[in-house]
Amino acid sequence: MVVGIKDKVEALNFANKMKDKDGVKVKETNHKGIKILEIAQSKSPTFIAILDNHLALSDNQATVKKAIDATKGEPSLASDQKASQVMEESLKIENPVAQIYIPKYREAIEQMAALNPSNPLPPGIKDQLNQVQSISIGMGIDDEGVRMRAITKVDPEKFKWEFKPAPGKIISHFPANTLLSASAGDLSSQWSYALEQYESIPEFKRVLDQLRQQLRQSTQLDLDKDIIGWMNQEVGLALIPGKQGLLQQVGFGGTFVFKTSDRAKAEATFAKLDALAKQSNVPVSTNKIGKVEVTQWQFPPTKETIAGHGWIDNETVFFAIGDPIIKAMASKPAQSLDQSETFKSVTRTLPQSNTGYFYINMDEANKVILSNPLITSQGVITPEVKAVLKSIRGLGIASTQLDKSTYTGDILLALKPKS
Repeated sequence: MVVGIKDKVEALNFANKMKDKDGVKVKETNHKGIKILEIAQSKSPTFIAILDNHLALSDNQATVKKAIDATKGEPSLASDQKASQVMEESLKIENPVAQIYIPKYREAIEQMAALNPSNPLPPGIKDQLNQVQSISIGMGIDDEGVRMRAITKVDPEKFKWEFKPAPGKIISHFPANTLLSASAGDLSSQWSYALEQYESIPEFKRVLDQLRQQLRQSTQLDLDKDIIGWMNQEVGLALIPGKQGLLQQVGFGGTFVFKTSDRAKAEATFAKLDALAKQSNVPVSTNKIGKVEVTQWQFPPTKETIAGHGWIDNETVFFAIGDPIIKAMASKPAQSLDQSETFKSVTRTLPQSNTGYFYINMDEANKVILSNPLITSQGVITPEVKAVLKSIRGLGIASTQLDKSTYTGDILLALKPKS
């Protein structure tokens, strides 16, 4: 660790005082004209050296010597052109306050894993680590709020994932008061890439095979063909406020929206799910909501609607939980999420060409959090916590690809202006 100090003399006085402390042994050595103090108590020793206006500390003397070497002109992180470029990219944010840089990602992970020899990294995981060269994360504060940016450098010869920007149209089907949304592009292609990369890892393949088997046994559906196979365009998830029926206790329901070029395969999957619901004695009916034909599942004792699905247009299908959410999805919203001022304010400074947005509208989320007795009765919502929650406008996350070897992820915790 290297720490900036204001008073070099005061630091030296503090080190000298340690010599007179009971149970503390202090030993002095010299490296290239710089004094190194070895301070030993009951635990392992700490090595300290004063480097101009900085204090270098380590539990390893060789590490402190390397820090001294760097100040004396030996190669340092700052003199590494490649490292400097990566660090500058992540700090292209206003008022940077912190940065994390891992220049040799694979080596760092392997050394951390070596601390637990009883649980070594699988060979397949090591192959994946070889794809990543470095990671840099910067954090800053600007007029919008608290911002973080991560830069991942990969080996383009080994990392073969093809970046395809999400169209960004799926969120137009969500209402403006959506409290949480997430969107992504072609899931089918991404799934195929993930299988190509990870199926050679025994641990991953074992879990995946179990998932496939359980899904087939419970629904007669094939995970790869019947579900993910037709999700070849944009997909979106949303949590939407609603208090009617089964949603009365939680205050919101959820929906998935899928765009597909293979409507026939999607319809066959939903037909199998409808048949499975009927076999489980769940009443299934089809009704029109506006211009959309919606198939609804009902809760047998009360006949309240549990879930429903329908085609918004020829290539867009939704599956929603809760009657008010089904009605919201089957009806064109008066104002869609992409037209919402809150959504635009949270996402406008994020990369516009991206793999999709993750978004939280904190005002809408607070209505659910602060009115839910299951949460408020726990005593965790103190006045201080409530004040913090109400100071947040929202959260936005987006990732993109700058070039064949550079991927970025941006996070904005948008804060409300001071009143």
